[in-house]
Amino acid sequence: MIAASGTATLECAAALRPLIMVYHRSWGLLLQARLTDAGTDYFAMPNIVAQRRIVPELLHKDCNPRRISREVLALHSDESRRSEMVQDLAQGRAALSPPGASRRAAEIAAALISGDLDQLPDQLV
Repeated sequence: MIAASGTATLECAAALRPLIMVYHRSWGLLLQARLTDAGTDYFAMPNIVAQRRIVPELLHKDCNPRRISREVLALHSDESRRSEMVQDLAQGRAALSPPGASRRAAEIAAALISGDLDQLPDQLV
């Protein structure tokens, strides 16, 4: 899968889909992003979460049809690389939140709708 930089990369990672991140902006915006980042060397959110490179990042000059197709073909043809990426994405997903987020969100919504604030988790009250 090819995903633009942003939450799309995190959505792919949460779905455990191997991906390649692409980001093409002007040099000025790229420099601004580098200068204002939160102390990370990565642009792809899965890489930021893991604090290491899991997902290939094709930035500016590397974000071109030839390089994108090369990365896609390499990922597609290398089963062990895909498997390793899926394992790494699963570790990142586990680090973000325990399973059951949809259920917890539904319980919070139900408590808010019913007005039963005693049912809300302590950190939300």
